[in-house]
Amino acid sequence: MTHSSSLSPSDQPLLSVVIPVYNVGQYLPRCLDSVTKQTYPNLEIIVVNDGSTDNSAAIIADFAFADPRVKVVDKKNGGLVSARKAGLEVATGKYIHHLDGDDYIEYDAYQRLVEKAEETNADLLLFPFLFDQGNAERNALSRPYLQPRYTCVEFLKACYTENGYFAVWHYIHKRSLYDNEIDFNLNLSMGEDAYLTTQLAYYAQNIVSMGGEPLLHYILRQDSISNKGFSKKMISDFLLYPDLIDRFLKETPVYTALERDIASIRIHSWNNIIHAGYLANIRTYSRDAMVLYQKYPDLKKQRSTKTYYKLYYLYHLNPLFGYIYALYYKRKGKIISQKI
Repeated sequence: MTHSSSLSPSDQPLLSVVIPVYNVGQYLPRCLDSVTKQTYPNLEIIVVNDGSTDNSAAIIADFAFADPRVKVVDKKNGGLVSARKAGLEVATGKYIHHLDGDDYIEYDAYQRLVEKAEETNADLLLFPFLFDQGNAERNALSRPYLQPRYTCVEFLKACYTENGYFAVWHYIHKRSLYDNEIDFNLNLSMGEDAYLTTQLAYYAQNIVSMGGEPLLHYILRQDSISNKGFSKKMISDFLLYPDLIDRFLKETPVYTALERDIASIRIHSWNNIIHAGYLANIRTYSRDAMVLYQKYPDLKKQRSTKTYYKLYYLYHLNPLFGYIYALYYKRKGKIISQKI
């Protein structure tokens, strides 16, 4: 689809696209092609090579040679958060889009997004995307946002209860949001989007959602973290990021309105750990979960938190009952590892 603008390129706001890259050479040409061929010309394309050991560096060099808008940042491997931060440090655009190097966007995406952001004066503009499995019959559209505009509290409530998305690549946002004190926790490798999105949304005065066709393809890879299993570091991060969110929001006037929803992401994090089969600390999770369920009884029925409620309850009641029920969950596929 083509979408033209009446503005000349020099009159159009600059959009900085920050693309962190680590060993995604198989997917990178499609990603960079989708950006360099945008119908929207006024782009600053910042590709951060985070210490790749495959052919990513050569692919980046080819695109940079062919398109002067491509800026290359080479750094030692430091993880996704440090790569995004390095890209932001050289970004100069009015708007920022974080695009992962294995995903890609529709050719008219930035034209449509910038025009919508300008029209609505959005600080943060949400847009639909596609869960892309490489098979049109299996691909799925993201859940639609039901409101055209959101307050910070409304948007974060949606994210924390799985009625919205944390992913930083499913919105563009004003670079001026980073004028606030944004914490980039460089050790975080799971939940990093949830933490950054929480901070950006808090400082955003105008959060706008855009309907219509999906503008981004989120590639579901067979070698993704969820398919490879969790490491101890990932488990640690699942426990850490709700704490970081809680600590940040506790200092703000919206904390009381979001306390229940923070409880929801805590329980959801424990669910993910248990789903991966890491049950060493399940008695602690069960005790803490039952405290939250008692304080917020409606969480027992919430889609993102209810799956393991009975398991928590039985472990809290009697560890033997809980263990037997965990074996049942394993047979049902609700626990996927052998680590019971």
